Amino acid sequence: MESSLSRKIIVAICLLQAFSCFAGKLVCKPPSQIETGDLVYRYQDSMISNIVLRVQGDQRFSHVGIAVRMKQDLFIVHSEYDPSRNMDGVVWEAYCDYVQLAQRVSVKRQSLKPAL
Repeated sequence: MESSLSRKIIVAICLLQAFSCFAGKLVCKPPSQIETGDLVYRYQDSMISNIVLRVQGDQRFSHVGIAVRMKQDLFIVHSEYDPSRNMDGVVWEAYCDYVQLAQRVSVKRQSLKPAL
């Protein structure tokens, strides 16, 4: 009986972990305040991100993209090299995919002064 209970607990834990992985992808909702042209910075703990941080001297963010809102969808246009996802160059990526593995995300809006 103890063995049966242990198995049930282990199965429940595995199911909860699997659900949390899928739930993270389903729950992502892009912030409605982000507008086309906003800069979306991120930091993802990876070898390339850490090299970028060392070279640029800024310890907060290693990547930046430009937000593009099309109807209700939000995309980030950015440069990416990730052979595992077949990405190399400038890509359009859904906001949720762009921030999925990020440890930090920040959005900045650049205000432009009119030319005189």
